[in-house]
Amino acid sequence: ESSPKIGELALTSLFDDLRDEELVQSFVDIMTGQKNEELVRKEEVTEMEEESHHLLPLEILDCEITFYWQCLCKYFKKRSEDSTDEKILESLEQVTPTLSQFCNYLQSFVESKILSEDGDEFDQHIVFDFIATQLCAIIPSLDFTDEVGRRHLGQTVYNLITTSGF
Repeated sequence: ESSPKIGELALTSLFDDLRDEELVQSFVDIMTGQKNEELVRKEEVTEMEEESHHLLPLEILDCEITFYWQCLCKYFKKRSEDSTDEKILESLEQVTPTLSQFCNYLQSFVESKILSEDGDEFDQHIVFDFIATQLCAIIPSLDFTDEVGRRHLGQTVYNLITTSGF
């Protein structure tokens, strides 16, 4: 069996060998589907999508992409705490949404998965749990300076705890 911790160490080692710009670009490529034909979005950009340009489309979330996003956020957050270089903080801001945006995103993810219960229930539950855990692991990388965002997070956590499918 493999452990997410080992995967995180491997990704961190790979991240160390790349420039920040390359890491941010890899996230943008995943987000927009430019590197993968099956991920290319066919809809026009809506106002909601423009506001959430730091969020991966819910329809492409899978274990691997979510794990990669969480490791990338954690990597930039740790580096921003260990350094005074503003470029590292800018890189973190390019891969993370605002706290309120992320709360809405997390709630939408949970609601979309609860509404789409089909197929092998056990496998879906494991995938859902892993993705939800990775999304929750992104939260410490977000900016907590906005009081409205912090209140929104409290409400989101309450909603998630009281939701029967979570």
